[in-house]
Amino acid sequence: MAKTVSLTLPLTRADLADLQVGDEVLLSGPVYTMPMVVIKTARGPWKLCPNFDCPGKEEEEKAKAEKKSGRSKGGRKAASKK
Repeated sequence: MAKTVSLTLPLTRADLADLQVGDEVLLSGPVYTMPMVVIKTARGPWKLCPNFDCPGKEEEEKAKAEKKSGRSKGGRKAASKK
């Protein structure tokens, strides 16, 4: 028998596992309608989001900042003396 299921976005596999054919699904949370654009190059694919307010961009910027702050300022390692 069909049932009504309330789900919050973003969805996980566990959320989808309990759904049956014919269930009525009520979604809440932010809905992103902008597709990701994938540009294939010889050096590998670029994944871009055309939405300037994309929450994924904020996450990428945080990750880049953390990675950059962890690097040394010298660029190269000093040669070890034998």
